[in-house]
Amino acid sequence: MNTAQARVLQMPEPEAVTLIREGSVLKAEIDEKSERLREINVRLAALAKFAPGKKTATVEGAGIRAKVQLKVYTKFDQEKVAIARIQMGDHAFAKLFAWTFKARSSKDLEDFLAHGQAEHVALVRAAMIITDGAPAVTYEPVEA
Repeated sequence: MNTAQARVLQMPEPEAVTLIREGSVLKAEIDEKSERLREINVRLAALAKFAPGKKTATVEGAGIRAKVQLKVYTKFDQEKVAIARIQMGDHAFAKLFAWTFKARSSKDLEDFLAHGQAEHVALVRAAMIITDGAPAVTYEPVEA
C-alpha cells in the first residue's frame, strides 16, 4: 500500500456518515423498544384493577409502582358538527366548540401566497405565525 492510500484509509469519516450511522441504529432500537413498551403497557392495563368510573389505577411489583391511565380520544365528524351548529345556534354552539382556521393544505397555501391577490396575500401573511418544528429524519438502507 502506498503512502497516499494509507493516509486516505486513516482519515476520519465525515460527520454526516457518523451521524447517519448512529441515527439509524438508534431509530431501529427505539422502534423495537417502543413496540415492546406498548405491549407491556397494554398488559399492565389488563392487570390493573380500576375502581368503578375511574381511568387511573396502579400496579406494583419489584419495588416499583406503575401508574396506568386509560386514554380515550374523541374526534368529530365535521359534517355532523356543522349540522349540530345549525340546530343548536351559534351562541350555544360557541360555548362548546372553538373555531379553528387553518390552510386546507401547505400546497394550497404556497400557491395562494405566490399567486393570490396582493391585498389578500398581505392579510394572510399578517395572520401567519411560523415556528420551527423538529426535523423529521427517516433512515432506509441504500442498495449498492
